[in-house]
Amino acid sequence: MILVLVPQVTNRLTYIFDFYFKEIFKTDYDFTTDAEKFQSFSEAKFSYGFKQVNDELYLEADPLLFETTVSIRQISIGLYKEIKTIFSVKNGALPFDPFAAGFYMMTRYEEYLPHKKDRHNRYKPESSIAISGGFLEKPIVNFWALLIKEIINNKYPQSINYSGTYTFQPTLDIDNAYAYKYKGF
Repeated sequence: MILVLVPQVTNRLTYIFDFYFKEIFKTDYDFTTDAEKFQSFSEAKFSYGFKQVNDELYLEADPLLFETTVSIRQISIGLYKEIKTIFSVKNGALPFDPFAAGFYMMTRYEEYLPHKKDRHNRYKPESSIAISGGFLEKPIVNFWALLIKEIINNKYPQSINYSGTYTFQPTLDIDNAYAYKYKGF
């Protein structure tokens, strides 16, 4: 289990941590806002917030996951280890916030902001940060997951055993096969 010290627990925070740790890494984690509990914890841990407490593994947070409104953000694209990044930060183990970035991409946050619409009143894909950043067809959130795994495992070896292998399992939606039954040509 990995313990994460945070300033407060929010729905946004829980959503993206569940995705990274439960869905991708298949690893248990827990949040704490108690610095003493965090300091006494002897297993893998890191702090995620706006300031480092001691000399622990620290990932600086962008305020996005601690907000409750949708607001316009100036997003700049960076590069770290040949991987495109968004939500740059100044301190911490990574030069960007992979949790805020992951949340932004997974929830399609930018589609909730004011934007130009196409003739069918839909979000124009050309407006997407993924297109302007050149990573539309790349599993960017999974790349960020590998960076999270790397920094945690550097400090706490074998804490995350995620291999990053891809499997494809085709399925058949059987009710579609019957959608045309008795309809004729």
